[in-house]
Amino acid sequence: MRSKELSLSVKQAIIRLKKQNKPIREIARTLGVAKTTVWNILKKKERTGELSNTKRPGRPRKTTVVDDRRILSLVKKTPFTTVGQIKNTLQEVGVCVSKSTVKRRLHQSE
Repeated sequence: MRSKELSLSVKQAIIRLKKQNKPIREIARTLGVAKTTVWNILKKKERTGELSNTKRPGRPRKTTVVDDRRILSLVKKTPFTTVGQIKNTLQEVGVCVSKSTVKRRLHQSE
């Protein structure tokens, strides 16, 4: 299982500590990351000059930000609306999504 990506602040801390001539082992221990992680961050910074996470391929979202807001507003107007009713309302405006997509958007908004 892959681990979570490091935050930008941790990556910047790695660079800052290395500039202070701290050893890799000490940097890893201080920040609670593996030595290989520290090495990889330093190599990436040297090679690309970037610390940001790269965009990875994946399936595009079925809903837009506007659609997500529409789902939330429907629930706020009528709190006891079912997921099926929301799905049907979205279909009327041309957005074809499944019930599970509507559920995911509602959970993501919490």
